[in-house]
Amino acid sequence: KYSEVYEFTPSLYWVVNNGLRGLFSVSDNRLVIPAEYDNISKCTEDLYDVCKDNIDGLFSISAGKLLLPVAYNVIYKRTDDLFEVVRNKLGGFFSVSAGKFILPLEFGDIYMIAKNLYGVAKDGLHGIFSVSTRKFAIPVEFDGVTRINRDLYDVEKNGLHGLFSISAGKLLLPIKYISIGVKKGEVI
Repeated sequence: KYSEVYEFTPSLYWVVNNGLRGLFSVSDNRLVIPAEYDNISKCTEDLYDVCKDNIDGLFSISAGKLLLPVAYNVIYKRTDDLFEVVRNKLGGFFSVSAGKFILPLEFGDIYMIAKNLYGVAKDGLHGIFSVSTRKFAIPVEFDGVTRINRDLYDVEKNGLHGLFSISAGKLLLPIKYISIGVKKGEVI
């Protein structure tokens, strides 16, 4: 039935049919990922990035289906539950446990600031997204956001700066200063 069969892990074997790959479980004695993909990469014990024509999807063996269709340019594992997903140069976050995007595919740039905090940019504006609360810790409305410490951020708009506190959820200093700095742990 298959042109090639070889070990992927001790309990899973690649199967190849007409040049397309799938995964067969020896312990379950069944095909757990159909032989429909150009490539399959392990993300977790249950989750696999499946690729066809350089387009990715996310397959769950336990669910027996795609959690994300084969429609994305990149699927990047951030944690066992959180995946950064990019399509047409726009990124977002997909949560496996929630079964949905917790950050929509709207952001041209996503980068880690600190544990559970990610800087995001959309249409030239910046903010901070909290993975733990699944909300924006700093709204996407600033020309720039610079971390001072875990709680305090220098936010810039139209060349002027203010001080935003994530814990307070608001500006502590209005956006009216030429610059904000830190000297010996104190904001100046």
